[in-house]
Amino acid sequence: MISRIKNNVNAELCKIHNADIIELELPQIKANGKKGDKIFETIHDIFNAEIVDNKLFIKFDGGLKLEVAYDDSGDRDNAINKFARVQPHCLTTEFTIIVIPDTAFPENSNPGAISTVATLETACPSSAPYIGYLPAGNIITAIQWYKMEWNRHLVLGCGANIDFNDILQVIR
Repeated sequence: MISRIKNNVNAELCKIHNADIIELELPQIKANGKKGDKIFETIHDIFNAEIVDNKLFIKFDGGLKLEVAYDDSGDRDNAINKFARVQPHCLTTEFTIIVIPDTAFPENSNPGAISTVATLETACPSSAPYIGYLPAGNIITAIQWYKMEWNRHLVLGCGANIDFNDILQVIR
């Protein structure tokens, strides 16, 4: 069932490249109760879509797509795979993944310091917290990695800043 829906979505995406929203008729789901709910939940999770009645609505817009993952390679890879699925159809979208640790982060030792631009890492950092950033129009293997540190920020292509202090304050 899920494979058939994925194929329908991919076929529809090949037809329309500049649409903001696609609408697909879902096949009749014959499962009731928890099993039916699980199917709809899976569809929602895969496509980050809304289901109304028997229609699947997927919104594609330019701007920023953000995923948050825990410091677990499977969780991070799952988020990156979501990017890979939609990126070819969202050429004006910037993708960002924020990977957070499962333990507390130390306090800011210099809370009054002026924020400076984060330094690009040569590879994905080995421990969280860190950010992966894929500028609009790039291939998925071109993710840029930044270790999150106090008093640093990342400037996105759209001009927005991600202030690492805001994120680190929440996870400390």
